[in-house]
Amino acid sequence: MTGQYDLTDHLRLSGTIDNLFDKKPLKDPSYASYPYYDISWFDGVGRSYYLQLTYKFGGKL
Repeated sequence: MTGQYDLTDHLRLSGTIDNLFDKKPLKDPSYASYPYYDISWFDGVGRSYYLQLTYKFGGKL
């Protein structure tokens, strides 16, 4: 889930939530070793949040 909001012409707030529902990856029977799922698509972190505040000097966003 990703969103952004322009607070002013020069200030923007952005945010992202990865793995919104905090679901664990399904075990893949084709992987014979730990962690038993495709690590190129999933990670073991669970839900994570990212916030960004952007200010542009001169001009507009």
